[in-house]
Amino acid sequence: MELSYLSAGKAVSEKAAASFEASYDVIVAGLGSAGVYAAIAAARAGLRVLGIERLSSVYGQGSSGGMMGYCAGSRGGIYEEIDAEIERRATDKIYKTELFRIVVEEFLSAAGVAVIFDATVIGVYREGKHVRGVRYVKDGAVRSAGSQVLIDATAEAEVAAIAGCETTIGRDSDGEPQPYSSVRVFSERKPDSVHFTLANFDAGYVFPSDPVDLSYGAIHAGALHLAEKFTEEKKLIAVAAMLGVREGRFIVGEETLRFHDLIRGNVTDKPLFHALSFHDNHTKDWALESDDSKDWVTVCGLWGENFHVPIPAGAFIPKGVDGILATGRCMAFDHDMAQSVRMRRDMHKLGEVSGSLAALSVKLRVPLKKVPHAELLSMLTKTGCANMLDADTPMIKLPQGEEAIRSALASGAPGLAIWAAYRAGSAMKKMLVSNLAGSDKMLRRSSAFALALLGDKASLPVLRETVSSYDETLYTSRNPQKCAYAAVYLLGRMNDAESIPLIFDVMETHPAAQDVSYGVTALLRIGRDVSACRKDVAARLSVFLSERITALPLPMQVSSSSGTAQVEDLATVIRLIAAKEISAWELPHTLVDAAKKSARTFRERRLLSQIIA
Repeated sequence: MELSYLSAGKAVSEKAAASFEASYDVIVAGLGSAGVYAAIAAARAGLRVLGIERLSSVYGQGSSGGMMGYCAGSRGGIYEEIDAEIERRATDKIYKTELFRIVVEEFLSAAGVAVIFDATVIGVYREGKHVRGVRYVKDGAVRSAGSQVLIDATAEAEVAAIAGCETTIGRDSDGEPQPYSSVRVFSERKPDSVHFTLANFDAGYVFPSDPVDLSYGAIHAGALHLAEKFTEEKKLIAVAAMLGVREGRFIVGEETLRFHDLIRGNVTDKPLFHALSFHDNHTKDWALESDDSKDWVTVCGLWGENFHVPIPAGAFIPKGVDGILATGRCMAFDHDMAQSVRMRRDMHKLGEVSGSLAALSVKLRVPLKKVPHAELLSMLTKTGCANMLDADTPMIKLPQGEEAIRSALASGAPGLAIWAAYRAGSAMKKMLVSNLAGSDKMLRRSSAFALALLGDKASLPVLRETVSSYDETLYTSRNPQKCAYAAVYLLGRMNDAESIPLIFDVMETHPAAQDVSYGVTALLRIGRDVSACRKDVAARLSVFLSERITALPLPMQVSSSSGTAQVEDLATVIRLIAAKEISAWELPHTLVDAAKKSARTFRERRLLSQIIA
């Protein structure tokens, strides 16, 4: 047997003789929003279950994180029982976080789950590619326990990483995950009453698997709650103990859920349930996100459009390893998909699925990959977790037919029609091209956007016109982007070298964070793909970002009416992204030197170190 553990952030292993103090059918590492339901589901199936939690209480973001409500997510499953009991007892919504702890611990006890608090998994025992148990620390003593199935519900794939499973993190442009939030509880005094409320706002970026970065993030977030003066009218009661981390590591699974596939209808034919959400990315630096995110949000304005995400069993199973599952937000997602499948209702259901999957693997004595889909689906159906869609409910509701699409393209919210036309491909091109010759501005612009997604150069004149006129039109949808931004992005996507002066002109005239980030990423893309343009793009960007731009302040999102928007300065990040690309072209520039002078935050220094390493 081998013991695997992390050394300098990487998994290493050594031969070890395991002498387990106790053995369980299932061990759940992490008893947060997913882990508690994994443990309850497995225990209710008759298995001997151990839960190991590093904190002194259960439920993670639902208690220590101060997040009491729900945003999106699908209904059904064990969590409905706990929610009903909490509602029966609750008298004040602020104290629901404390009530969550009590009620969840009661449910864990009733199911027969053994729980160890204030304990941390530090090693995983393996025989070849099969996980056999864990080493953990409790009260300063190192202990061990055996398992038939180990469930990683740490939210950070911490245990999977320890076990040597492959993981990923962050987006492609700068490696960053989504921003984290922070919650404070305070009282508000009115003439006839005093009530409690909370504020939740995005506080910054953090790598939760990096202890130094996480410590910096906690200090930074805590400082944001300080005020010059606290008054009786608005008195600070508490700051949530946990940061609202939205994204960390993901396992590489037997199946990976990708947003690219979902929005094109390429989904599993064996779902266990359907998550329900929207493309809820909390950052506003959309230009640094993937093409799929920009297609969906910047071009189509579909940030707030709800859709169903079918969840397959393979997304819980680390690739090439047996005896271990990952559940919750550290499952096999890509960065784009994780923005949607992270709502607390769905986290609860993912936990229940993993506990049920583990139970059947143990009972049937088969590897996790061999658990029969029909039996697992039947088990989840009994609790209401498996919310199967009927034949008439699509993953994404798109207009059907040329006439319906054309009518919607001319509307104030053309996004679904733009995407429907793109999905239809060549069948819609004739109609889209004919729309370009009309006088309806919305119809022309929307048709050009759809044609650009299809790579058709007939769209270029309208795209250039949209940029040159600096079209600030916003769709009548949630969180829309200026149409000028969409056009700049699409010109870059189409490698339109003719638009280089136009894009520089927009950045010079409108040197704000969104304008510059969209412009720089479009120019870098043209330079990457059109080698003849590189020298000009590199030289002009070097001067513009080093000398013209001093700061690019961008307000972060606020999730409650009582929150205060924090501001992230993108200037250094944009310089470093440009420096990395231009350095790859082997052309001279001054961007690294400029970034060295301006890098102050942990995030900026981390990005700088990656470039100059």
